[in-house]
Amino acid sequence: MKLLAPTPGWTATADVIVVGSGIAGLTTALQCRTYGLSVLLVTKARVDEGSTKWAQGGIAAA
Repeated sequence: MKLLAPTPGWTATADVIVVGSGIAGLTTALQCRTYGLSVLLVTKARVDEGSTKWAQGGIAAA
């Protein structure tokens, strides 16, 4: 799914802003929605092109 960039000068209101559409970003966005929070997801490209796609199943946890 390709998202279009809004026109310059746009404004948005959200309870939470999530940067990135990898596994951490999408999980965070979904979890916030379960608590009834509004979420703005910002990503550098298409939603399905997060960094997790290129990790080939490997996830490093701290």
